[in-house]
Amino acid sequence: MSYGHRVCELGGVVPYLLANGARPGRVLKRVGFPTHLFLNPDTWIPREVFLTLVNALSSATGDPHCGIHIGEMESFVQFEAFGEAILNAPTLRDAIGVACRRTALIQTGTEIRLSENRRTARLSYSFLGRTGEDPAQYIQGVLVFFQKLLALTGQSV
Repeated sequence: MSYGHRVCELGGVVPYLLANGARPGRVLKRVGFPTHLFLNPDTWIPREVFLTLVNALSSATGDPHCGIHIGEMESFVQFEAFGEAILNAPTLRDAIGVACRRTALIQTGTEIRLSENRRTARLSYSFLGRTGEDPAQYIQGVLVFFQKLLALTGQSV
């Protein structure tokens, strides 16, 4: 089975590279990522290509935590219907539920689960199947995404 990600998940890539003195065109060319794909955020790309690009960002900038820094630059709005549904959720629980149920709008081959036990909630994110490329940078970005989601409550995290 082939898993993938929508280009909308890469909204912070070019600004991040520019902010870190890297030339986006060179980095994208080095990994074989066609620059024209950024013109259509609805385009789906294979997981391996996506993760290869994310890992190349770390190499190009020397930033061992580029996933975090890119995640900080992104907004819910770039995720279109997925992000809007999260922002329109009436409660944090509902917003997390939207993320869990509708993640297939922006990526396939991943699973997000929320489990609750008394006053403790646990959120898990996992890849289905093999990733090939190391997903650590991307997972750091996902963690920032959920930290931003929690920050919508106005409570300190």
